Amino acid sequence: MEVIKELSGIRVDSSTILNTLRKQEESKRSRGLSLAITALEKGRMYLGEVQGNFGQEFPYEATKKATTAEGIQKAVEVSDKVDQILEVIMNIAENRKTDDLKAKFLQDANIAEAYRSYKECRMWLGIRLGEIKDNA
Repeated sequence: MEVIKELSGIRVDSSTILNTLRKQEESKRSRGLSLAITALEKGRMYLGEVQGNFGQEFPYEATKKATTAEGIQKAVEVSDKVDQILEVIMNIAENRKTDDLKAKFLQDANIAEAYRSYKECRMWLGIRLGEIKDNA
């Protein structure tokens, strides 16, 4: 699919930029540079989520099978728990009932923020899995 290809290209470009930014010694990075790196990492991860929405296979299964190193196993177990929490949050969002617009708005905002936070946690764990795998 063309969209997946375009997104893949953007993610590759983002990785190139990230590698350039990360070359500066961590202890000498400014707060702004660290935040820029984090924002770029998050943007890249969310583009990966969009690719998944368009049907591209997620890399997590391949990472899980890459090795049986203890560090990967622990990260996988945590990732699986986070996936379960994400499923519960989605079930709450789908099954809540209220006619109060203000309450619905606040519920929507809080559910969306909780979901986004756990999704980011899952994506950061994915990065950690890759780091462990690369260093194994």
